[in-house]
Amino acid sequence: MEFLVDTGFSGYAAVPDYVAQALSMPFWSFQTTRLADDTVRSSVECVGRMTIDGETQELFVSIMPDSRSSAVGMSFLRLFKLDMLLVEGKWFDLITQREQAERHEQKKEVAERAKAKAASLSGNPRIASETTATQSSTILNQG
Repeated sequence: MEFLVDTGFSGYAAVPDYVAQALSMPFWSFQTTRLADDTVRSSVECVGRMTIDGETQELFVSIMPDSRSSAVGMSFLRLFKLDMLLVEGKWFDLITQREQAERHEQKKEVAERAKAKAASLSGNPRIASETTATQSSTILNQG
């Protein structure tokens, strides 16, 4: 199922009513919400379960009867410890903190390999150090 990431939405998730009906989501409560355009609307809130990267969490889902799309909000991102990364300057990618740590370690390993290679190519420690700094900077900016 696709969800729009709405950074202006403080809740967990919102789905159209037909999605909630198809999934037989249990009713939780009625909720009043103030939208970004300052309008106030009432909605039904259900309890749902979502799984991201093997981790399942229960969360509140707002039912939007006049909507055709589903959205997740900031509470959802915090619950699953997700970060948004700008990719190619055009769009965002959601990444777990574990994935982010793995990417950081990979970049660190690449920088260390570049440093070792520079040191082996030059007997002069100063030149090796300057070469390593340049190579590491280039690698990190590309990665």
